[in-house]
Amino acid sequence: MLLKLVDRKLIELSGLDKESFLQGLITNDVAKIKEEGIIFSAFLSAQGKFLADFFIFQYKENLIIDINEVFIEAFKSKLKLYKLNSDVKIKDLEGDVFIDENLNNNYPTSYSDPRKSNLLQRVYNFTNEIESFDSDKINDYHALRFKYKLIDGAFDLTIDKSYILEFGYNEINAISFSKGCYVGQEVTARTFHRGVIRKQIIFITKLEIGNNIIIDNDLIFDKKKIGKVCFEFLDKYVVLLKKDFLKVMNQI
Repeated sequence: MLLKLVDRKLIELSGLDKESFLQGLITNDVAKIKEEGIIFSAFLSAQGKFLADFFIFQYKENLIIDINEVFIEAFKSKLKLYKLNSDVKIKDLEGDVFIDENLNNNYPTSYSDPRKSNLLQRVYNFTNEIESFDSDKINDYHALRFKYKLIDGAFDLTIDKSYILEFGYNEINAISFSKGCYVGQEVTARTFHRGVIRKQIIFITKLEIGNNIIIDNDLIFDKKKIGKVCFEFLDKYVVLLKKDFLKVMNQI
């Protein structure tokens, strides 16, 4: 199924300093784009809190950022703030973003989703070479991401509040622990190396919640708050759960 993601926007970065500029801002290693074609990354506050997530790939000579529309204006403002005297040009790019579950379909510009290999491909249309597709319904997208348990910051995380390690961004190839400094790196690296991640994201169904109850998006067990519902889709939930209660939820 070729699914159009109508809430995705594209930003184009050009100029001699575009790679080094991004390298000092985002959680992943920009150098991997040359080897892997596309990367998934996040942008954090100085306190290590989530601000946005996105994909980055090279198109012609420039870097293209595939980002949800809820993040784009604030993210562009941050890019312009940090740009200073760098040789970088930032502009919106016209184009469409799709995902396809069939990895055997061929498109002029497409990449395997870097979050989990061999599950989906991300497809980009810049010149109307893709004229027909199966769906552009948001529910179809959520059904697909619940099937593969894929986090999406636009729906699951809270801007300037969430910590990406609690949402497993280190497990979906979004963080480099070997690159140099970036915004929010100190908090993220310290938390990871000390092993003090006390919460974990899980995908769960209403049936699996069992006798536990949800009150104001809080998951309650034995009158105690054990987690928070981050996103609800039909009878399914994305829940940020305290690790002490993973056994209660039969998740380990």
